[in-house]
Amino acid sequence: MAATSQAAALVVQYRRPGQQNPDWQAILASNALYVRIEETPYTPGVGLGRAAAAGLDTWAKHERALSEQERREGMAEALQAIRIVQVWEQPTADGHQGIFFDIFNGTNGTVSELAMNLHYAAGQQILGTDNSCRLSVNIPPGQTARLGCYKRLVPGATGVQPQIVDVRWR
Repeated sequence: MAATSQAAALVVQYRRPGQQNPDWQAILASNALYVRIEETPYTPGVGLGRAAAAGLDTWAKHERALSEQERREGMAEALQAIRIVQVWEQPTADGHQGIFFDIFNGTNGTVSELAMNLHYAAGQQILGTDNSCRLSVNIPPGQTARLGCYKRLVPGATGVQPQIVDVRWR
């Protein structure tokens, strides 16, 4: 879009709103985007090269947007297939309080990493969110794994609502 905008800025000088520019033939022969070789030596990035670069840049950005859309759709499907089966709290071996989960992998791939948000709530009101629960795991398709994170002290919170927000596969 930036390259196209730059090209448009170069040719706006030839525009005559509501009418055809009387010099249109001369403009087609030589203009800010396309300069005839006998009048001016070739400069990289000018003329057809600039137009081609703008087109290639636009295509590359389009392809990246499609890839990102596919990744997000795949992630949404994965987040539907990977479920938190059970949640409980208990002391950890190092004397802290932990939040533990049984996670079921309903995808076709082995889950290698999970990122979770822990929403600390009082009833339906979320009082705080901890997004530091990132776990390296090995959960084969159709299997359940027991995982855990440290519980944070959030004043007034009476419960924790875990949410899986990102998944990586092997």
